[in-house]
Amino acid sequence: MAQAAASKLSDGALNIIENISRRVAEKNSGRITPSHVLPYLPLSIGIVQDALNQMVDGTTVTKMPGSDYAEYEFTAFKDRKKESDMLNAEHCIGCDTAMHRESKAVICNQCSDLLHSEMNNLAETTGWPAYAAYEHDFLYHATAKGSCVQADALAGTSPYTLRSTRKKLEKMAINHSVKQELDREQGVVRYHFPEVEYPRDYYDSNMDVIMSYPASVMEEIEIKITKIMISLGFLFLAMVCLAFYGIPFPFLLLLLAIIGPAMSVVIWRRRKKVEE
Repeated sequence: MAQAAASKLSDGALNIIENISRRVAEKNSGRITPSHVLPYLPLSIGIVQDALNQMVDGTTVTKMPGSDYAEYEFTAFKDRKKESDMLNAEHCIGCDTAMHRESKAVICNQCSDLLHSEMNNLAETTGWPAYAAYEHDFLYHATAKGSCVQADALAGTSPYTLRSTRKKLEKMAINHSVKQELDREQGVVRYHFPEVEYPRDYYDSNMDVIMSYPASVMEEIEIKITKIMISLGFLFLAMVCLAFYGIPFPFLLLLLAIIGPAMSVVIWRRRKKVEE
């Protein structure tokens, strides 16, 4: 998968992801999913999962078989009492540098710059920001609604149509990021997300970073360009048809030159839910 690209990161950037994963596991009785790490890093689930897979050695870190999610157990922490609060780092989890007490960040500016620099390079060759944009969006709103949701509930709070939301949730289910469950009695499909704490300020901070990458909105741009090309095609055909009814062709070309750009601007600036 394009989004699972942790193997292309330097040891320094990979170490940051691994250290945060260990700390999160310590607070969750040793068991975590990639979604548990997402509130602390503006990355895609695929990149975090790839990093966790590289940590698996069968003893210190194991991947749990038969789990509903891609779940990992850190043996050293499996007997620890589960804590519900967020990580609070007095020292950078990446390099142990002292942190400002009022900061909610878990890594220092130097580690953050290193990670963002490498993720920026990856964004140019992979589509990870496009995945991360909806994964963070869905995870935040799902946890706010109790971790078990239907597609229409997420579509109502996201920039995606219901059809697009379903497709994205199905992808996440295939990758074991969510659990898909059919309620035959009510005839609805529900999606179970891992129980994760994801405060609003963490979500806003992550989305600010993710949406700064052009790849995060590439889907919407491609759709708008397609709509513009189709609309211009229909407009040109309409002008050709009108020419057969005796309307002067130069006049039709003038109309095309005026209406075409105006229609393109309207489509480009229109804020609609993204479709696939």
